Amino acid sequence: MVFETKKKKKSKYFIFFIFGCWLALGNAPFSFSYFALLALPAVAFFWARHPYSPLDSGLFGGFFGIGYFLVTLIWLAEPFFVGDKKYLPILAPFAVLVVSVYLSIFWGIAFYLASYFGGGARPKIILNLIMFLTLSELARSFLLGGFPWGLVSYISIDTPLSQIASLFGPYFLSFITYFLYFSMIISKSWMIGSILANFSLYLLGSFLYFQTPLKTNDTNVIRLVQPNIKQSEKWDKEKAEEFYRLYVELGTQGEKADVIILPETVTAIQSTDIPDLIKKISKDFNTNLIFGARRLDIDNLGLYNSILFVDQSTSKVSIYDKYYLVPFGEYLPLINWFVPKQDLYKYGFSKGSKIGEIKVLNLPTLLPAICYEIIFSVKIGQRFKDAGWILNLTNDAWFGNFSGPQQHFIQARMRSIELGVPLVRVANTGITAVINSNGSVKNSMPLDKRGALTVSLPARESRTLYSFVGPLNWIILLTAFSLVSLLVINRKNAISS
Repeated sequence: MVFETKKKKKSKYFIFFIFGCWLALGNAPFSFSYFALLALPAVAFFWARHPYSPLDSGLFGGFFGIGYFLVTLIWLAEPFFVGDKKYLPILAPFAVLVVSVYLSIFWGIAFYLASYFGGGARPKIILNLIMFLTLSELARSFLLGGFPWGLVSYISIDTPLSQIASLFGPYFLSFITYFLYFSMIISKSWMIGSILANFSLYLLGSFLYFQTPLKTNDTNVIRLVQPNIKQSEKWDKEKAEEFYRLYVELGTQGEKADVIILPETVTAIQSTDIPDLIKKISKDFNTNLIFGARRLDIDNLGLYNSILFVDQSTSKVSIYDKYYLVPFGEYLPLINWFVPKQDLYKYGFSKGSKIGEIKVLNLPTLLPAICYEIIFSVKIGQRFKDAGWILNLTNDAWFGNFSGPQQHFIQARMRSIELGVPLVRVANTGITAVINSNGSVKNSMPLDKRGALTVSLPARESRTLYSFVGPLNWIILLTAFSLVSLLVINRKNAISS
């Protein structure tokens, strides 16, 4: 092996970093899917043409990951500019960098192991990399609570390839993406095979997309309200009445709906005050209402991020409390070690009960998800049994108007593809939308626009293979497949050239 100067090595770190930035251009708001995915064979070719040591490979893979996650997760800086603008913005670059470096470690380990077991043979190290990167995506999605944001499979959301998620889910789609684009640099015959496989899968995806005409459930007319309230003004007590009038105006103008749906945390309320609130909103909205609330339950010493379902005819209220909370954003990990139980609600939200689907307001059975919950494919899939639609309330005002809300929206669309059910998304500042069961957008309202959508709820299509087999079973299968493949690839006398 030729030992390189430190200067040359530093320049290569930068090149791998640029490759990562290139791949990130496939994510919103850029969404250059086809162009971005070419970064995969490019980085593989640049890496595999030299017999780098495992340590060097791991560092190169880490810089590749840092480039990808820095660009993808730049929106993480946005919450630090809401509220106290004197101190918190200082922490913004640090937060983005720390999360990006943490996630890139998984990619760095994948490159290290691929090189370690590959022994310098191009076919081996490339096939190893495909398997180890697949396992690394699983690891970062589940370890320490998991953060499955920015999966490589999401880059294909607006291409026919995304429909493969209805068969095998997003993680198998990530594996397929790695396989299609990395393997093409092994040899000319592998490149031809990769191109043919890519073309075949795109035809299959197109068939899955168009195979069933989308139907509408005309018996359920819903109205989605996007108030577009700045996060810095959201809890201003002096504007509370103004905002309430805005909700009523947007919710009741125009065609009457069976149900009006407002976004996440439109109000803060104590559980004991809910009956009085219901009387007021039943009169003002004059129809069934679904809305998000920050709900304080003093009796149970809990503060909950909730969805309230209000039946106007009976004044009955059903409640869903968010179960999967955002660490550091909605709760502080291990805070219960330092704070008495009776004071925990002062430091963040409590977990709700782990429930699945609910039947309310004469609507088809629905699967509720509040904000962050929608990014967890496996957890959403495990809760799904026979729901006719998914309801996602969110407040993306925290994420600015550049990439965060758009990436969040794309992940919601992927849940529709996976499960074959429509999804209704109602956001404070956008993107509010109705998504068909194949992931296409039926109706939507763009970012930073105030208004309302009155639409018929789409009907659910046939059950997908992914939901029938079960998301956890697919994860187990993918893990087993990757490990067995690694044993085969790295056995003695395996492919070496």
